Amino acid sequence: MPPVAVAVLALLVERPMHPYEMLQTLRERHEDVALPVSIGSLYNAVSRLVEKGYVRPTKAEHVGNRPERTTYEILDLGRDTMRSRLCELLAAPTRLSQADHAGIGELHNLSSSEVLRALDARIAALDAQIAEHGELLAHAYRRNVDEIYLLYGSYATSQQRHEREWVAVLRDRIQTGDLSWPTPT
Repeated sequence: MPPVAVAVLALLVERPMHPYEMLQTLRERHEDVALPVSIGSLYNAVSRLVEKGYVRPTKAEHVGNRPERTTYEILDLGRDTMRSRLCELLAAPTRLSQADHAGIGELHNLSSSEVLRALDARIAALDAQIAEHGELLAHAYRRNVDEIYLLYGSYATSQQRHEREWVAVLRDRIQTGDLSWPTPT
């Protein structure tokens, strides 16, 4: 089940909603930072969930000149499927990306000065991401978003801090010569 579909089901556990309200809720919680969504992707996810019998429309209404908005609710099958998928996702750690494997696993093919420049850039990028996530979390807390909805942001920031620490130690080991360096061919 795609992450957007899981997010839709999770939102509908809270209360029936129409897709635009789902988008607003995700944005309010800054979940759209880690889960890129658009109104189109939400409507597509809802459509697939209706086809599978996980959700159903409850009402459609017009407000002013706006297009009709259909509100959806989760069904028992959708709730059970979401819970099962969430357990799978929580139990299984994610793999590093192929780009991480290639970049870190093959960095010995560069000169140490090239690697140091690249690691400095990565550290700077991580610092910027950590600061941005910190600001987004602070903004959400100021808007009284319940902490339970901000756990992923906290988790992501923690992961980035650990990555930054690991990269900084690697950088220092290369610079000081503590890590032996082959001559690139």
